Amino acid sequence: MPSPNSSRLPSRVREYNGPLTRGARWDHYRPRPGDIVISAPAKSGMTWTQAICAMLIFGRADLSVQPARISPWFDSNFEPLAQMLQRLHAQTHRRYLKTHTPLDGLPYHAEVTYLAVYRHPLDAFFSAASLATTMAQGTVTPRDGQSRDVKSFMRAYLTANFTKGLAEQMTIGALAHHFKGFWDHRDLPNIHLLHYADLSRDLAGGIRSLGTTLGIDIDDAAARAMASAASFSSMQKDARKFAPESNGSWKKPDDFFRGGGSGGWRGVLSEDDISNYRRILADVLPDTAAARWLENGSS
Repeated sequence: MPSPNSSRLPSRVREYNGPLTRGARWDHYRPRPGDIVISAPAKSGMTWTQAICAMLIFGRADLSVQPARISPWFDSNFEPLAQMLQRLHAQTHRRYLKTHTPLDGLPYHAEVTYLAVYRHPLDAFFSAASLATTMAQGTVTPRDGQSRDVKSFMRAYLTANFTKGLAEQMTIGALAHHFKGFWDHRDLPNIHLLHYADLSRDLAGGIRSLGTTLGIDIDDAAARAMASAASFSSMQKDARKFAPESNGSWKKPDDFFRGGGSGGWRGVLSEDDISNYRRILADVLPDTAAARWLENGSS
């Protein structure tokens, strides 16, 4: 299906700012040919994708580096800008950067590969809710003081208005906006959409496919070794290597991986809850083919 904006290149039309995000930092981004920018809503597969990219770039499953450490969250305020830029400039390997910013807040460069990663909206929500209960602050929603009850948190997730330019919004409207930007430009040769469900179904195949996308050839044996090292259980076991930088946000590195499963919401939400979610998803993402892909990937 052709994308409606395939003849129009993306452009950065706004800055996204929030407690952790400083959109103006993109003013200082100087791309190198081959750079990879990974963008994803929260808890949608960013850390997984960073780990796979590291394995492909370094050509080995047994990494001696911390994938998230050498792949900084470019527009976060976790690290002084000058220090981060110096660290990136010194890297001699193929660089891969992290951001949660939608496409309309990112500079577009033809020589950069953009990977956008998605997950079923309810799985992303429940994973975020699970992580929030383990955060060092001990609150589910430390920014707005909502109830600790997951269904109350979910009502806010489904009904809160999305504001363009406001970063770190944990709402279905924000997720849909992020998705639509990349979905509408998916025919561009340097924009690629990945789905958590596809990786879960066939991780070795997904790694081989991503290698092809990045122009990196690996054989079946290497793909299987990387899939074993990038499995949920392996990454959780070696959480100190694979967990992202948190600036002290959660108590232990392995807490980050507690919400890595799929479909857990089916035992928590009622039929009415699920119907309400589907109604709101149809409002924010009326394209049924797009909504189906957002939920399930290529299946």
